[in-house]
Parts: sequence; C-alpha cells; structure tokens
Amino acid sequence: MVLLSVCCAGIGRAQTSPSEGATTARPPEGSLEASARWGNLHLGGALTGRLRFASKMQLGLSVVGLRPRKTFIAGYETKEGVALESRVSALGELAHSGPLILALEGNLGVRHLGGAIPTVQGSSSTRLVSELGYLAHVVWSDRVVTRLGPTIGFDYELAPTFDVASLSQLLTVGGSFFATKHIAIAFDFEAGGSYGFDGNNEKFIFRGNLGLVWRPAGAQSDWVVF
Repeated sequence: MVLLSVCCAGIGRAQTSPSEGATTARPPEGSLEASARWGNLHLGGALTGRLRFASKMQLGLSVVGLRPRKTFIAGYETKEGVALESRVSALGELAHSGPLILALEGNLGVRHLGGAIPTVQGSSSTRLVSELGYLAHVVWSDRVVTRLGPTIGFDYELAPTFDVASLSQLLTVGGSFFATKHIAIAFDFEAGGSYGFDGNNEKFIFRGNLGLVWRPAGAQSDWVVF
C-alpha cells in the first residue's frame, strides 16, 4: 500500500523576524490522518501520524487494519481473516519549480494475517511490506494539491515460507483539499500489475484511500498537507 499507505507533500518557507531581519527555522509540524481503504484485495482502515520539518523532509507512522477479500499464503489463495500492519514512511523533496514539486516517497513495515480460510500452508502469514514512489505534486493553491507518478511495491513473505509475495508496479493518482484551516480531505487511487509466488499471486491490484487529515491549532498556514 501506499501508502501511503497513505503520504504528504509539504511546502515550507523560512520566517524572517521584522525586528532582527534574521531567518529562523520553524519547528516540526504534526498531523494525524484517519482513512478508509478499499480495493480488489481488501477493505479496511488506517491511522497515520506525520511530522513535517523545515527541511521539507517528512516522517510518518501508520497502523492499518484490513479484511482481505483475496490474499495468498505461500502461493495458495485464501480470504477473510484479519491483517494488521504497521509502517514507517519518509518523503523527501527532490526538486521544486513554481507549483511543481518532485518528491521521493518510501515506506517499510510488517503485515501479519491471521484467521484466514485455511490453506495447505495454514491460515496465517507474516510479510515484510515496502513501497517506493517517485511522484509529481502540483500545488494549485494553499488549499489544493494533486499528485501523479509511479510506485513500486515489494512484499516478502517471512512465514510460513520465505518467498517474494508481490512485486508490483502501480500508477498513483491522488489529491487533497483543505475544507477548513485544520481539516483536509485526501484521496489516492492506485492500479497496476503484480508478480509473486512464481506467478501464484493476485496479478492485478486496484485500491483506493479516502482520509481526513487534521493538523493542530498553531500549524503554519503555508504548509500544504497532502
């Protein structure tokens, strides 16, 4: 998942003291997102906390709960059960020209599935999950951001077998809109192909994410949260 899932894009400008004429760095700014996730493989939700720094680097932590509609344990198809996942994420700005921002986004985590319909390899599994995306963000205003770009996903099963569970190539399309000073509506859609377990995996992925992003009072108004 993306992420980002779910990920942010931030724009910060150094502040200048009118009395001293000196540039001062702003402190890290936090945000919290609650989101619903759906797709051809699962339904679920996530809670994500993020910190954005004056350097425009961002760090995040996500906790995700999923109800699989279709998944694979050691290459055997199953469904149902509950999958719990935690990921750490990072975003770094590579280039910035006018309203266009090019950013590299990545995440790494662990997913555990339990209680699925039993297969010959059992009803539970544990995976290492990761994603890397190169995304172009367009800042239309201090309220609206859109983004587009490729994302590569890599899942490796750690139990009950050691094997590549999914190597995916996805196209990511998303955006966010600040409805108020502190609340934004964010969305992502991703679709693409996947290969894993020597061809015995999902092969096609489609998923979406719809969330509410909250930032506390006192957050800098010129940070655009994706």
